[in-house]
Amino acid sequence: MFRLDVLCLASYIAAMSLDQNPQIERILQKFDSVEVELGSGVAGDVFVRLSKEYAELEPAVKVIRALKALREEMAGVQEMLRSGDAEMVALARTEQEQLEERLEQLEHYLKLQLL
Repeated sequence: MFRLDVLCLASYIAAMSLDQNPQIERILQKFDSVEVELGSGVAGDVFVRLSKEYAELEPAVKVIRALKALREEMAGVQEMLRSGDAEMVALARTEQEQLEERLEQLEHYLKLQLL
């Protein structure tokens, strides 16, 4: 069931902000839940199942967290652009271009992870 949610998410991730996407939040919550359960000392079949689930979710979760951090950084750059200081604006424009490129790469990578 959860895997189906991940597959559905891949089709419209670009259209929705990560912060506005309940399926992204479910993936993060599921990952955190699995991580806590693994840390609680489970054994046997439960450990194997949780380890597999963790391994499936981890790549996407890393990208989601990196995207969120990048978007926060982008907000800081936007603030620098509004500063009015010519030197800061020039630096911010360069930074913005680099961040936009990285953002595009991470969004693409996340789509691939969720297929």
